[in-house]
Amino acid sequence: MGQDTISRPMLRTTNKVVKKEAIDVFKQIQIYMGDRMARTSPTQAALEVVSCGWTIKDLRDEIFVQLCRQTTNNPNPSVMFNSYIFLTVHSLYVHCFQKNARK
Repeated sequence: MGQDTISRPMLRTTNKVVKKEAIDVFKQIQIYMGDRMARTSPTQAALEVVSCGWTIKDLRDEIFVQLCRQTTNNPNPSVMFNSYIFLTVHSLYVHCFQKNARK
């Protein structure tokens, strides 16, 4: 997808927090993948996304869809590698570890 941005969440939601955070999270995903320049390091951007997914349960599926969107048809070859790493981290940290933390 490259440097295109989003103006609203990709998934329908009535949750106002998700509506606001979804746009910010997408920018952080772009920073991590190298599609957006920022003063924030890619590692810090990834941590921000994972932290949001950890604390805002309704944002988790939105993050997954955004990662898929940022990967699809992206002309930057390094994005593919970064996206697979990020998808793995997001899936493990947010979905698997969150379930274990509840026990």
